[in-house]
Amino acid sequence: MWWKKVLDVLVGAGFFEKVLDKLPGVEKMSEGEKAQFQLAMQQAVTDAAISQEKQLQDFFIAYEGSAVDMPRFVQIMRGIIRPAITLSSFYGLLLLMLILIYDPTLWATPLQQEMVGRLLNILYVVNLIVLTFWFGEKIIRKSGILEIFNKKVQDKDNGQE
Repeated sequence: MWWKKVLDVLVGAGFFEKVLDKLPGVEKMSEGEKAQFQLAMQQAVTDAAISQEKQLQDFFIAYEGSAVDMPRFVQIMRGIIRPAITLSSFYGLLLLMLILIYDPTLWATPLQQEMVGRLLNILYVVNLIVLTFWFGEKIIRKSGILEIFNKKVQDKDNGQE
């Protein structure tokens, strides 16, 4: 649960102690009362986070429906669609590369070269989307793939290839 990590960070950073120090009348409290009040604040934050998460889950179930309520065919299609897109995009790119390597007549004329280039760019973007889905946006940004793609697009826009 995401809120547990946030709560750990808040406790580790001394957030509740700082809030407690800012409240009026705290200096009159004993150490035991302060600790009890601090635990009460942590419990209130935890309860609020659990409540918000429950509301979000209820919204998703109301909006999309639960998997148990869906027909079996829809459950199967929901489970198949992402792997199917992944496999078709990777195998599509691989197949196109193999065809272009073993049959150079397919891209002999300038028009054919432009069409193949556009097809490769489309497959590249689809593969980038699939990789982002599987590995997350953060890893794609850190790997440098986006910078390479952006440079390629800018070079193409400037007429350099």
